Amino acid sequence: MDLLVFHSNKEIREEIGGYLEELEFDYEIHPILSEDEIINMVKEKDPEIIIMEVSRPLLKLFAQLSTLKFVIPIIKSIDREIAINLEELQADYLLSDSLSTFKESFMKILIKNESRIRDFIEQDRIFKNLIYGYGFSWGKTYIVNVEQREYIYEFIPIFSRKIPIFMAMRDNPRRFKGMKNLKVIWLTDVVGKDRIKPHNLTILTDNIIKFIEEEKKRIVIMDCVEYLLLYNDFINVIRNIELINSYAMDYDALVIIIVDNNSYTSKEYSLLKRYSIVWKGV
Repeated sequence: MDLLVFHSNKEIREEIGGYLEELEFDYEIHPILSEDEIINMVKEKDPEIIIMEVSRPLLKLFAQLSTLKFVIPIIKSIDREIAINLEELQADYLLSDSLSTFKESFMKILIKNESRIRDFIEQDRIFKNLIYGYGFSWGKTYIVNVEQREYIYEFIPIFSRKIPIFMAMRDNPRRFKGMKNLKVIWLTDVVGKDRIKPHNLTILTDNIIKFIEEEKKRIVIMDCVEYLLLYNDFINVIRNIELINSYAMDYDALVIIIVDNNSYTSKEYSLLKRYSIVWKGV
């Protein structure tokens, strides 16, 4: 079993259950039971992770369970005393009154504690969920400012270990040469393998769509939009991006578009982000 969850509030249990269902975890959720019942259930079910409501009376139980399993406490944000106690124990926690960001917060905790649960998160079905910890979601397109390009480049070798990535870029892709699960197309007028001329926008779009269609949950990174605009009409580029976005939604892909915000008028930038989300960073 992946997860055991304990919380006294039925609505919170149901909300957490919905998120865990979306993430495809094997889990059970229970109300707060007696200490002996919780400990016996943990020993019987043997979950990889426990998510547990922690209040003052439950601090002792939390400490005890932490000797057995990786436990993530969930608290109310107004309970500063509990938060201070958990920080003293160096325990990362979730907030019950901020569950709208549950997937992002939960995955950030898993990433931070990778050394403790490496075998668990290296499973393919778990690993693909880690993108939430980086502020992304499947089935969506994100705009990333060029100033944050290096953050994206740094997580490419992390995710390409298990997730196929397609990258279209203007710069010479020698940095990524030989990287596993990474298909790089170089936008250039110089003829060669894995190269597309920048005026061949339709060919580039067809390559991206075919890549997305091969398998659910793949990543596409476009670091070439301003270069494409030197050879193609803006509206035509936007139409192709919107087409790619439609396939991303259909196949639960993640599309990341790296752009220089200063290269666009306010109207153009509004069109660019019409079906995209501006990435807020990690």
